[in-house]
Amino acid sequence: MSTLRFAGRRPARSCLAAGFRPGWLLLLFSFLLSAACESSSPGPGPNVLLVTLDTTRADRLGAMGYAGARTPVLDALARRGVLFEKAYASSSLTLPSHTTILTGLDPDQHGVHDNAHSQALPSLRTLAEEFQSAGYRTAAFVAAVVLDRSFGLDQGFGLYDDRIVRSEAAFDFEVGSRDAAEVNAAVLPWLEGVGEAPFFLWVHYYDVHAPRAAPPPHDSLEDPYDGELAFVDAAIGQLLEQVEEHSRETLIVVAADHGEALGEHGETTHGVLAYDATLHIPMILAGPDLPEGRRIDEFVRTVDVAPTILKAAGLAPLPGMRGQDLQDVVAGEGDENPLGYFESLGPSLNLGWQPIRGVRDSRWKLTLEPLPPELYDTREDAAEVENRFERFPDVVAKLQQAAKDEKLGSVAPADPHRGHTDPRLQERLESLGYVAIASKPPEGQAPTDPRRYVAAIGLVEVSRALATEGHYGDAIDALEILGNAPVIRPLVLSSLGPLYTRVGRFDDAAAVYRELVRGPEDRANQRKLALALLAAEQFAEADIVLTSLLEVVDSDREEVLVLAASSRLAAGDREAALAWLSRALVENPRSPSALALDATIRAAQGDPALQLERVKVALAQTDPARAADLRLAAAEILADLGQDRQALEVLRTEGADRRERMMRAEILARRGRLEDAISLYQQLLADTPGTFLVYEALADLHQRNEDPASACAVYDILVSLRPENPGLWLNRGGCHAALGERPAARIDYEKSLALDPRLAEGYLNLALLDLAEGNATDAEARLLEAVRWQPGNAKAHFHLARIYKDRADSRAAFHAEQASVGMGGLSPLPAR
Repeated sequence: MSTLRFAGRRPARSCLAAGFRPGWLLLLFSFLLSAACESSSPGPGPNVLLVTLDTTRADRLGAMGYAGARTPVLDALARRGVLFEKAYASSSLTLPSHTTILTGLDPDQHGVHDNAHSQALPSLRTLAEEFQSAGYRTAAFVAAVVLDRSFGLDQGFGLYDDRIVRSEAAFDFEVGSRDAAEVNAAVLPWLEGVGEAPFFLWVHYYDVHAPRAAPPPHDSLEDPYDGELAFVDAAIGQLLEQVEEHSRETLIVVAADHGEALGEHGETTHGVLAYDATLHIPMILAGPDLPEGRRIDEFVRTVDVAPTILKAAGLAPLPGMRGQDLQDVVAGEGDENPLGYFESLGPSLNLGWQPIRGVRDSRWKLTLEPLPPELYDTREDAAEVENRFERFPDVVAKLQQAAKDEKLGSVAPADPHRGHTDPRLQERLESLGYVAIASKPPEGQAPTDPRRYVAAIGLVEVSRALATEGHYGDAIDALEILGNAPVIRPLVLSSLGPLYTRVGRFDDAAAVYRELVRGPEDRANQRKLALALLAAEQFAEADIVLTSLLEVVDSDREEVLVLAASSRLAAGDREAALAWLSRALVENPRSPSALALDATIRAAQGDPALQLERVKVALAQTDPARAADLRLAAAEILADLGQDRQALEVLRTEGADRRERMMRAEILARRGRLEDAISLYQQLLADTPGTFLVYEALADLHQRNEDPASACAVYDILVSLRPENPGLWLNRGGCHAALGERPAARIDYEKSLALDPRLAEGYLNLALLDLAEGNATDAEARLLEAVRWQPGNAKAHFHLARIYKDRADSRAAFHAEQASVGMGGLSPLPAR
């Protein structure tokens, strides 16, 4: 039987390496040797297009028999090439699985076990490096931050496009990503300009990852998963049309990184368990010399992708590859029963749970750990329902021995405390549960079996989904309940921290981060703790945390110094703040944030013109994308000088960040342009729902604009975000009172006093309602409570004086005098 092969090439062997040595003979024949080498070199191999589909189940393609599929492009590609019906990933997480695809190594070999640890990539050789060395143009276009270049997968790519614009509309629990249309908008121009050189192109689509919301017209499908996949399918169609315009033949490889559980075994997404709902993937090969319409039902793996691509291009396999050339499988010459490794170590690294590791062949799948082990016959029991471990000890022994012989799973996982080099990305991944936040189980207690508690993680995901949809109060309530379960408490806290911050519960956020901080090396949580403490005005503790952080911080040291300065400034110590900023500017004299804060402080001390010029010079020398702090400083100095118009001109309108837009709104409000300021705040809330400070500012503006109905609507939201805040109930009561809604106002005032029995304004406002209803007796009692808790409350004294004057009570004079003092000496009692 002949073996199907591409007409590819291997790297030409250097003639100098074939025994020649420098000398006169070499010089004499140099021209002839050069000509001989060139004439013996084969022609270039095919282009290679690798398309990876994130989170895509094999059983959702029409080619796999799914009646509800809308995947005409992938189905057509399967008809013109080879569809592997039994292809499996070794991990159900994006970064480990893509590392396997690009290196031909399983996670136990390459050392990448979850979405936040890149342990061994610098020492490994990737597909892109091989193609680049062979003269190929190499490019990658990825769609999510979990494939950020700093993890190391950019090795060998001449272009690694990971430009993910993180919309302010996205909540903290959404992975930074771009959709398939945005990916194509980046890759298609590259394809147009690639020229005649052979290329190796990797394109990654992320859309079917949760949360799912298919764009029109695909949102008409009943299942949003199908809609997202239909959207990706259409994007692949555009990509293939562009690829087919090239004259050079192209090998097309389409594979998912992993699948997605939709309730199987209690798992609602992926990354926890290692059943085939998340490991069975679609895989299609098409290209020259490949048969059309072939369906292969033999067991293949993602680890087979790299050797297949290299062999097709005539390149040598990479060291340590476990996989085989899939063309051998197509030709019937592959391994009769290859062995596969699989794992799920994310919960182990991130929550301290037990790891999941196992081995499989074409029929049997054995989970070696945790105990008790599981054995499934995937031919007869594809849903993995019946554990046959006890019934087939010979199969278990055979797989165990094979795993031992092949050394599968023998490499230790990455250090769970190994953080990412980019602290901001590390924080982002931690809020998603992707960074180690584990604590050790109590002494004598075994680590948690993920198979038993996967549903608990599902509940956390449901709570996060509530937050993503804007239901912050419900999400917080649910998470606070779930936090009582020790096995998921670290994950719950990592979700509660950003939620508390979003709704302005900074003291609660600080408490969360105190618990999450694992030690002095835990920069991400220490930084978040410091920010929460600053927002909560707990400056002394913030100083301690920041000082500790400076002892271990490296890449973000400058930022920590600026935070320390901000802490001192907020506490009223300008000189200490300037001292911290001086240190930051020594480390980076052009630091935008340090320079901006330093100039703002010095301008307030009496030298605004000089500091404004200093900021303008820095602005001219700074990339606009990094200059927001400088623009804010310039605007603040100009506004303090009364130059509001110039201040507004400094602030960007297009591409402005949230702080610039808020300052613009504040300046507009100060100039009396209340409607414009309100409109700007409303736009901010459309982009960042749940931002407490913006809601507060908007409610205040509505009140100033004499629009109590609109103010009341905003206070409804504020109360739902911070129901424990008595001031919000008090203010909403004032809106109801202004609208003449006395019963609703009374309920709000009473609620404010239930939360804070010493709130003088609550008693005063209830007394005013009593007086409006002719109830002077109750009003008197409430007013006395008001002056009890706030002896200088002029309004309460004023109304007491009026009550007592009407009764001819001698106490009227005392309260009139107290009211007069509180009103700056003005008489509280009008003449009658």
